[in-house]
Amino acid sequence: MLLHSSACRGSHVLLASCSNISGRFLHFPSASTPLKTLGALRTLAAMSYRGGRGGGGPNSHRGGGRGGGRGGRGGGGGRGEERWWDPQWRAERLRQKQREIKMSNQTERRVEDLLSRSKLSTNDSASSSNVSTRQSLPSASSSVERPADIDKEKLSSQLRDLQNSRKMTPSARSMRSFREKLPAFNMREGFLKAVAANQVLVISGETGCGKTTQLPQFILEEEIDNLRGADCSIICTQPRRISAISVAARVASERGEELGETVGYQIRLESKRSAQTRLLFCTTGVLLRRLVQEPDLVGVSHLLVDEIHERGMNEDFLIIILRDLLPRRPDLRLVLMSATINAELFSKYFGDAPIMHIPGFTFPVTEFFLEDVLEKTRYKIKSERDSSAGSSRKKRLSSVKSDPLSDLFEDIDIDKEYGNYSITTRQSLEAWSAAELDLSLVENTIEYICRYEAEGAILVFLTGWDEISKLLDKIKGNTFLGSLNRFLVLPLHGSMPTVNQREIFDRPPTNMRKIVLATNIAESSITIDDVVYRRGRAGRVQPGFCYRLYPKVIHDAMPQFQLPEILRTPLQELCLTIKSLQLGAVSSFLAKSLQPPDPLSVKNAIELLKTIGALDDMEELTSLGRHLCTLPLDPNLGKMLLMGSVFQCLDPVLTIAAALAYRNPFVLPIDRKEEADAVKRSFAGDSCSDHIALLKAFVAWKEAKRSGRERSFCWENFLSPMTLKMMDDMQNQFFDLLSDIGFVSKTRGVKAYNQYGSDLEVVRAVLCAGLYPNVVQCKRRGKRTAFYTKDVGKVDIHPSSVNAFVNQFPLPYLVYSEKVKTASIYVRDSTNISDYALLLFGGSLSPNKTGEGIEMLGGYLHFSAQKRTIELIQRLRGELDKLLQRRIEEPGLDIFSEGKGVVAAAKGLLHTIAALQWATCSIQKVSIQQYSREDKSQAPIHSKNLPLVCSHPARQITMAPLALRPTISATAASTTLATAGSRCRHAAKPRRRPTITCKAEPSGGNSTLELAAGAAGLASSATVAWSLYTLNTTGCGLPPGPGGALGAAEGVSYLVVAALVGWSVTTKARTGSGLPAGPYGLLGAAEGVAYLTVAAIAVVFGLQFFQQGSIPGPLPSEQCFG
Repeated sequence: MLLHSSACRGSHVLLASCSNISGRFLHFPSASTPLKTLGALRTLAAMSYRGGRGGGGPNSHRGGGRGGGRGGRGGGGGRGEERWWDPQWRAERLRQKQREIKMSNQTERRVEDLLSRSKLSTNDSASSSNVSTRQSLPSASSSVERPADIDKEKLSSQLRDLQNSRKMTPSARSMRSFREKLPAFNMREGFLKAVAANQVLVISGETGCGKTTQLPQFILEEEIDNLRGADCSIICTQPRRISAISVAARVASERGEELGETVGYQIRLESKRSAQTRLLFCTTGVLLRRLVQEPDLVGVSHLLVDEIHERGMNEDFLIIILRDLLPRRPDLRLVLMSATINAELFSKYFGDAPIMHIPGFTFPVTEFFLEDVLEKTRYKIKSERDSSAGSSRKKRLSSVKSDPLSDLFEDIDIDKEYGNYSITTRQSLEAWSAAELDLSLVENTIEYICRYEAEGAILVFLTGWDEISKLLDKIKGNTFLGSLNRFLVLPLHGSMPTVNQREIFDRPPTNMRKIVLATNIAESSITIDDVVYRRGRAGRVQPGFCYRLYPKVIHDAMPQFQLPEILRTPLQELCLTIKSLQLGAVSSFLAKSLQPPDPLSVKNAIELLKTIGALDDMEELTSLGRHLCTLPLDPNLGKMLLMGSVFQCLDPVLTIAAALAYRNPFVLPIDRKEEADAVKRSFAGDSCSDHIALLKAFVAWKEAKRSGRERSFCWENFLSPMTLKMMDDMQNQFFDLLSDIGFVSKTRGVKAYNQYGSDLEVVRAVLCAGLYPNVVQCKRRGKRTAFYTKDVGKVDIHPSSVNAFVNQFPLPYLVYSEKVKTASIYVRDSTNISDYALLLFGGSLSPNKTGEGIEMLGGYLHFSAQKRTIELIQRLRGELDKLLQRRIEEPGLDIFSEGKGVVAAAKGLLHTIAALQWATCSIQKVSIQQYSREDKSQAPIHSKNLPLVCSHPARQITMAPLALRPTISATAASTTLATAGSRCRHAAKPRRRPTITCKAEPSGGNSTLELAAGAAGLASSATVAWSLYTLNTTGCGLPPGPGGALGAAEGVSYLVVAALVGWSVTTKARTGSGLPAGPYGLLGAAEGVAYLTVAAIAVVFGLQFFQQGSIPGPLPSEQCFG
């Protein structure tokens, strides 16, 4: 039975919930669509910004229109956002004001000294990683070498004798009997004649006809029987790893041999083949990588491309290459196999190649739709809590109005259309929403089948791993389905290790029912022969049932084919592959595809590759690009991994890359979202980084796993255990990939490349290198921060991000993983970075028009500094790029002996600027008490669990003397923390109603010692500490007695001081250090006197209350924190 179980949600591939008998897909852009290409963003911007704000006009005279020109008499013109789609206008409009970079003389001398120690040759001509010199690619797995001394005729004879002997075994006879019943077997002779007579043949085969397993076998048997086995080399591509493995295993079984003999398979990082192998099943990606080494596929006699109807990017790309290859290889035979009726499209593309249709052979499958399932199970879908069914449908209509199929269902008169169904079913249909996935309905349906229907395995189709893991947890918690003796529940996802994927083919023990939770990985090419409850799969070997958990009216309106992947996904990886195969200009090559992508999307992909250094200005591969094209990853993630290995922080980078390549491990249950957000922020601490939060969560999970408590750890911290396990596996895969291209050594392990793994500033810099050009400017807007990107202008931080709760950031930029559009444009998964992380690890630097500064991102980011400082930054950046280039060209190079001074200088600058900027926002340590829900007892939370957000002075970079781990004097640190700490406030509601019960301690040192020291800076720090102590102990109000008087006096004084301090900061920015002449000097002096007065008051009262050691009791914390 097919159990199509997920909801019709926007841009997701809706096979699970909105699929028909042919496995059709539905793709509509919606609120959750990731915007990963500039082309999509430009379209979005053009739609979202139709005109600017109108200009003003006096009295009754009209102002300037939106996006328009002049207003009425005296009226201003409109802002002109009607040109927002124009990238040049947008870049100019949002161009960052020049940021001033200052280095002390001592810092400059230190950097120059470190650079002089570098062993890098001063004669190297390249100062950038964008170098187009070609080098040979690392050797890829190609065809297995065969003994040259074996006579081909003798080998062919041996292969025929072996094949004939295997045909006589009982198992082979049994298999032969089964094979003869398949529709494809009746077409055997006609198929072989068509292959011999035509270079290209298109096969259109219906579900269950046997084309995937039989057609390659027919060719293999024919070649061996005619003594051509020695020259026979057949490759059959599959879109997925599990398909390649399972089909190879099935064909080997039908031939009565072990897998890896004449029939084998090869997928990424795994293969089973030998010198005898004549039929190889592999993924499309494996064949593409082989084409890098063997552009003409010398030695391959037959090539079969399966599942071409799915229109995956690799398949479409391969078809372009093969059409160009065929004239050079007239002896090569190409067979294109499609499960649907769009064979004419492929036939026309290959010059009207002949088409052969193979009818299907399936057992009857009974289908049920949502209305039938609700009627059978009596399950009641819950309507929205505050509304009747009718108003609930209107609300759902507004939330899913971008989905035409959902609109179609909303327009139906439920009572009229479903009058033959019960009132309970009609009420549930009224409450059903296409935008939400009801996993309880899926669980209830599975339980109904298991209780009341016939035996047989159940295959449940869902949209992704998140739904699979959630449903798996629900089933395990079900008192009936959770029985391990009665049910075997197996997940199936393309990212799972192949050893786990193979478990779905094993028959369970007697009296045990198998339930497989899968994505569309199981939609085609594989057959789970005990599945009864799945349309298509079910009817291949026996009668079955299909439960579609969406209405029939939606099913009938679905489009027949999905949009080709080449038209809906980023093209960066494809562009790299085109260049690695030396197929010419990317745009002209892609123009030859079946359905060419938008030229703007191609241009944007090329520009991104140039920006990250994978292509040079002539669109040729650089040294970095040649390595990136050998990594089957997004180019940004590939660069991040390479940089992590080069700069010795590989372990954390592997973790972060695994999460970005797969999914975030944090889960956000709707009913406990605030608690989940608080836990995620506790992992982030004061890092202002989603990436560091998931990194720390993963490290903590590994520690919990070692002590055997990983399950409880995940439950308490809102983490998905299956996602974490997948990340663990992917870490190992990524390390193996780096080993394959020579960047790391497997024998040495990850620890050998993790010298700076605990240095978060280095990790931030590597994240910047990998995520660039996804850069956000953080601009102060009063008490808040506004965020801007080059592509779309103003954006917001995604609500799920730890940075969504930060009002002011200590560092001026964010790098992010992706943009998404819902009500606004959001950046998801971001990390706060410094100027030097961007300047040293971001994109290329170029002088500005005046020659007095440098710029990035095509002039969007500007930096100014003294001439010597600019030259030093450019020199250091050039040395870093040179070092990276040499490491890429010589993966075994020890850069820490060759360029020790360069790395030390870069690392020192990162730490110096970070130390100064973070010092102004240092988090005050507090101890929190939380009440447990169960016993109401107090359980301590670590101080990091409630991060504070702090303001900081205007962003002006002034470098302190450079050191690898710079220290700030106690006096300076205390003064800075006091100024910042006075403006700190809690970022969000405390988890489980916390109450602060003990005094805050400034990170600059012990409060009692500071008071005794008597210095003005330390006294001011004590003042702020006492203020926080008073506030946190008493709640929102002021205590009676001298404590209250102190609070009131301090409050008034501090308002004055805060204004003076703010003005003083502005003054310093203009005049430098020291007091200027005139009113600014008087202001500075007045500020000093006021500060000392407040400090004196704090000393007197502070010492008095420290001696007493008491303070009035606390008020309820919710009055403060709401």
